[in-house]
Amino acid sequence: MATIVSAGVTYAVASGSTDTVRACAHKKTGDLRIMTGKKCKKSETPVSWPSGLSPATQGATGAKGDTGAPGTIGDTGPQGPAGENGLSVSYWDGFSDGYLNGGVSTYTLMDEIQLPAGTYVVFSNIWAWSSGTGVTKAQCTFDPPGAGWLLGPPHENAVDAGPGGGTISLQTHFVLANDGALNVLCKNNTGTHRINFEGNIYAIAVNSVELYDPPQPCPQNDSFASVC
Repeated sequence: MATIVSAGVTYAVASGSTDTVRACAHKKTGDLRIMTGKKCKKSETPVSWPSGLSPATQGATGAKGDTGAPGTIGDTGPQGPAGENGLSVSYWDGFSDGYLNGGVSTYTLMDEIQLPAGTYVVFSNIWAWSSGTGVTKAQCTFDPPGAGWLLGPPHENAVDAGPGGGTISLQTHFVLANDGALNVLCKNNTGTHRINFEGNIYAIAVNSVELYDPPQPCPQNDSFASVC
């Protein structure tokens, strides 16, 4: 607001966007009034003067403020619904015509089971018998391919395969990095008689394996269902 004083009279002048104030001065008294029309009355003289005001300029951009403090942790969301029960994937293979002649003391392939890459619990039950008399020991083991490895014993076992025969039980944990096979190998450890073999292989896929170390070694021919 600009204040105008003339002939003892004070006028308040509202300045708009113009740079000049225009008014009308009475010819006799000198009183001023803000021009409200396009021209003054006959008894008045038009006058004007600079308003002294200029358009404001935009100020400089202020500096970036400090990063605010982290907000509080939100409330825990509701528990989601229970997932469906998972399914165990198992694989099986069997053989019935394996044999080794007397004196074959090197491991020989009896059976294999093809498996996709993964982690497995595997076990095998093999019946070994001979028609000869005396002690004839049969021994079998698991043999993983180059891309796999066994994680826990026992994976080798032996039994007297004399006239009465016997069962060789193998069990272990098995990891297969790529698709491949798990082999069952057997040999005729002692004796000169032929040993016959028949059995099966089971592999159960698992997400992870936790090895259990029993306080005492597992006895030979212990079944897979035991604590071992």
